[in-house]
Amino acid sequence: MGHRITLTAPAWHLSGVNTMTATLAHALASQGHEPEILLTQTSDAQAREYMIDGALEFHTLPVAPDAGFPARWRSLRAWLAGRAPCVYLPGYDFENSTVCPALPPQVGIIGVLHSDEPHYFEMTARVGATWNRIVGVSHFLADEVSRRHPAWADRVRHIPYGVAIPAAPPPPRSSAGPLRVVLAGRVSRYQKRVQDLPRLLDALERAGTPIHLTVVGDGPDLGTTREACARHTEAGRVQFVGSLANKATLQLFEEQHVILMLSEFEGLPLVLLEAMGRGCVPVTSAIRSGIPELVHDGQTGFRFPVGDIDACARILHRLATEERDRLATLSNAAWNHIARGPYTTGAMVQRYLEAIDETLHEAADGRSPGRTGRMAPPPQLSTAMRCRAAVSRTLRRLLGRHRA
Repeated sequence: MGHRITLTAPAWHLSGVNTMTATLAHALASQGHEPEILLTQTSDAQAREYMIDGALEFHTLPVAPDAGFPARWRSLRAWLAGRAPCVYLPGYDFENSTVCPALPPQVGIIGVLHSDEPHYFEMTARVGATWNRIVGVSHFLADEVSRRHPAWADRVRHIPYGVAIPAAPPPPRSSAGPLRVVLAGRVSRYQKRVQDLPRLLDALERAGTPIHLTVVGDGPDLGTTREACARHTEAGRVQFVGSLANKATLQLFEEQHVILMLSEFEGLPLVLLEAMGRGCVPVTSAIRSGIPELVHDGQTGFRFPVGDIDACARILHRLATEERDRLATLSNAAWNHIARGPYTTGAMVQRYLEAIDETLHEAADGRSPGRTGRMAPPPQLSTAMRCRAAVSRTLRRLLGRHRA
């Protein structure tokens, strides 16, 4: 019998973390293990809406749709205890990671930091003492956890995301016509900085840059971004194609010259790995996590300061005009960096299996650390629950006096 592994997520929507979760679960299942994806804050109807990975085993917590966090925590604790010995990966389920200290030691835990968003560091500080292994998807994240929590350094592992990569570089793109650029992912001001897109198109228009930008994805700010870019859409400078299936997105990458990323923070951008693995040259904001190991400036791509749209426009203008002949060399270098690095699906799965084996060995012996038996809710939830408890006590006192 294979290993029992529970990967949790609050919901199942299009994101790099969920895509990586599905990839890992598929690979583990193909090797005879028993992975499941447990959705902790999603109703059955919502879960079915996003069941695009039909071969995977999905579950939702057996609680009422309007159940509060304490009921969800009790349900999750019972669920995991019933599968022990097993391994639990909380992922980005920040609120429900509350259960970690209350789990029996036979439930091993692998915490994964998927980005340098503050929520990940808060969760690690709050419940990381209970994790058998701590994974950073970038060198920065793994090093930062060790720096902040030196007592846990021996538990920290660096495991990059892995993607499927063609065995050979894609054929060279045509040099005719405008520079073809793709921006793919969640269309959101938060993290993705899509508010910079109209300004970038304005700058490219002023410079007379021959460019065609394709925006792939959906998100909370798609409507306002479309409106802000309407003039450029009419001029044929940009098109919004909405969400695409992964296969269609990968095909699109093979037709583009450049993958553009404007983000304010990331972990190890999965979309960048996929695009570089298809020969797209990255032009990306110089964030601290993931980008230094993927984009070597002027060699595998180009970096610009976060929010510096003029610098980004200058890079794109050069690639569209006087440096057009460099694109084939840069494309090959981008593919080679991903194909020859630790970024394949096989490499990722092998490293996770090593961490899972180590974790299960400790769990089977009851040696999982930090199990106090007490829940550890995030500060914002613990404050709210204390307030509700105080109100409840006051009401009970008032009702008691009234009855007396």
